[in-house]
Amino acid sequence: MFLLFLIPFCFTDWDLSKMVHEINNRNDVGWTARVNPHFKSFNQKKFRSLNSAQHNPSFSLQFKNEFVKIEDEIPESFDARTNWPNCPTIGHIYDQGHCGSCWAMCSFEVLQDRFCIHSNGSEKPWLSGQDITSCDSRSHGCNGGWTETAFEYAKKAGVPTEECVPYLMGKCHHPGCSSWQTPTCKKECSSLSNYNYSSNRYYASKSYSIQRNVEAIQLELMRNGPVTAVFTTYDDLAVYWRGVYNHVMGSEQGLHAIKIVGWGVWRESEHMLTEEEKKAEEEKRKRIEEEIKKEKREDKWHDFKQNALEKSKKVKRDETKNNKEEGIPYWIIVNSWGEDFGMDGILLIKRGVNECGIESDVYTGIPKIEKKGWLREREIRYRIHN
Repeated sequence: MFLLFLIPFCFTDWDLSKMVHEINNRNDVGWTARVNPHFKSFNQKKFRSLNSAQHNPSFSLQFKNEFVKIEDEIPESFDARTNWPNCPTIGHIYDQGHCGSCWAMCSFEVLQDRFCIHSNGSEKPWLSGQDITSCDSRSHGCNGGWTETAFEYAKKAGVPTEECVPYLMGKCHHPGCSSWQTPTCKKECSSLSNYNYSSNRYYASKSYSIQRNVEAIQLELMRNGPVTAVFTTYDDLAVYWRGVYNHVMGSEQGLHAIKIVGWGVWRESEHMLTEEEKKAEEEKRKRIEEEIKKEKREDKWHDFKQNALEKSKKVKRDETKNNKEEGIPYWIIVNSWGEDFGMDGILLIKRGVNECGIESDVYTGIPKIEKKGWLREREIRYRIHN
């Protein structure tokens, strides 16, 4: 029993350069890896601490009280960012810092997105992730939590704005950050804010889980806006750069909660890098090389340099034959690891096969919108921009 208890806390050496080299030299992978600036100073333990979400317990879930009937044709692609262009929060990329608050981040993001969508753009709050992280007593702050309890908190207590309670854990970028504790719940606005904590609050009117099938998730996205999801993370997610992610190597590193904003089909011929993007990527690669050399990681320098050469060859090869022309279906994920991660903060993950459990724990809620002295829930019918 004692040995079984120790297993989850045993961490192996984390060689990101080697992982990048191996992934980019495989022919069965639909995505490209790189040493991510966001994680180059991380070890495996620090990475795991970011993935502190928990699966919502099945006995507590309230599923949407409707049978999903597919009457409308579901398009090949949909993106909430362009479908509701007057809602700037949908595509905003947050950074949870060294705190395992992903469960709170994606929950308040979905709620603020839906306030804008369900009010036809008349309400555009930027809500506080710190308030949920610190004050949701049913979860554990930076040590993890549930999207279900985050929405329950929003229903009962309401969520203040970011200006009232700013996020504190995303501003630290040195190694000591990982030892920071979850900030105390103070139930008051920042001294720099002009708001009153008790009156500066936005509520959810209800929350629910989505049926575990692709069409149900797609319909919910089109009708009501972004949703949260919890999926299993592995080492290789730390080196994701572009393309459609699926787990190919590395050990399990906890559960991560994110926001799904749409879907599409990846065809490599439609996503070739422009000359400017290639130049920017080359400059970033050189900068990371210099940083690795300064850290005197000479044992990895040769592998990294060799990997850079192999990667440049593979990019050229991929531009003509990385993916089959029929494409790879994916979900569009707005992550909370800053813009350095992935495609400027965006992750594309394989759709339709429950990759890493992405389709098995989807949760969301409806905002409580006040209009002319009474509360109503607005049914939003989707529209698709051509």
